[in-house]
Amino acid sequence: MSARLSVRAFAERAGCDEKQVRRAIEKGLLTKGDDGKLSADDVDGNWRKPNRRGVEKIAAKEVRTIENVRTPPGRQRKRATVRTDETAEEAAERIVAEGGLLSLAEALRLKENYLARHQQLSYDLKAGTVVLIEEVQKGVGAEYAGVRKKLLAIPAERAPAVHRLKTVAEVEDFLRSVIVEALEELTLDGSPPG
Repeated sequence: MSARLSVRAFAERAGCDEKQVRRAIEKGLLTKGDDGKLSADDVDGNWRKPNRRGVEKIAAKEVRTIENVRTPPGRQRKRATVRTDETAEEAAERIVAEGGLLSLAEALRLKENYLARHQQLSYDLKAGTVVLIEEVQKGVGAEYAGVRKKLLAIPAERAPAVHRLKTVAEVEDFLRSVIVEALEELTLDGSPPG
């Protein structure tokens, strides 16, 4: 006789919300026993409805192999290969028989986790808490262009004043103060120069 689980324990083992388990019970996809508990054998069963995209659309879009699916903790990744003495169909049957593929519950949990992370990333991008590296590169490039422009303008703007100075120490102090002034101006600017 298989183990009996409460709705909460069943949901935890299936990696889903209790509401989803309760809805499956209401729809008759899962059945409670006389003790009010569910069979542990049903956790990996075909009672879960995939999200709106559907398993068929995803399967048609991308063939997932063991190599590009993250291995759950505690499981060792197995390499899916076709031997020279077998067809692809025979290899698929052998791999399934060896238990090299994820269970339906694990695959659905992995997919739902991916979709949730994708939605979180989209939200973060819209909220501005995450920025694309290209935008950062453009901003930094604009800042450096502004610094370059300011520093290259110093000789043309300040040459007459430097010409009037008499000693090397005076020239050095003057140039230092001009460069510090230009850098402070850029620091106080706050917006990318352009």
